[in-house]
Amino acid sequence: MEIIKIKGENFANCYVIMDSNQFILVDPSRSINKFIKEMNNEGIEVSKENIIFLKQNYSQNVLHSTLHNTEKFVCLGVFVTHSHYDHIFNIEEWIDAGANVFCSKNAINNANNELTNASFFFNKHCYKIKNEIIVSDNDIIKVGNKNFKVLETPGHTDCSISLLGQDDYGYNVLFCGDLLFENGGVGRTDLPTGNTELLNQSLDKIFKLKKPLKVYSGHGKVFVIND
Repeated sequence: MEIIKIKGENFANCYVIMDSNQFILVDPSRSINKFIKEMNNEGIEVSKENIIFLKQNYSQNVLHSTLHNTEKFVCLGVFVTHSHYDHIFNIEEWIDAGANVFCSKNAINNANNELTNASFFFNKHCYKIKNEIIVSDNDIIKVGNKNFKVLETPGHTDCSISLLGQDDYGYNVLFCGDLLFENGGVGRTDLPTGNTELLNQSLDKIFKLKKPLKVYSGHGKVFVIND
């Protein structure tokens, strides 16, 4: 399994989780072209022509036969930790290309409102989520041979979710959006749908997870919680 951070400026972190030529994009703040460029920089030869977007009704037989062709990459979808505009800046491009969207129920309405998506500060844009696959606490998303568990982690927003799995080195890995940052920072709760009490409950849930825990945060550097 590979986890790749797609570089960029002025937006939230965007991560690719890839295993067995299948991948999920966590927080689609980057364009498809930016994704392709960064993957190629990592030595993974991806192009628009060799990305297959997995449909919800995609047959397993077709999926398996596709994966035997190592020149193809299957996009299982994009995972939305929450609907603030900086995390979903390019979601409509991915949707138009055919990507599924793994998100919480509240994320759809929040994305389509310039107040709840926080874009009223900047570009005042409403994002329409389609191809949605609604996920909730303890749901499993399979990427190649790896299982990732969805955790409901509200507080920063009422639609915040995280993704928990394990990498090839035995680390538990967590993609948590703006719940938790390096050096003990936590997500703000003064924006629409924010709630300090719920944030504290979500932090308690995270700190009870098995350690060491490698955290892929929505902003800043990747860090490890050891105890």
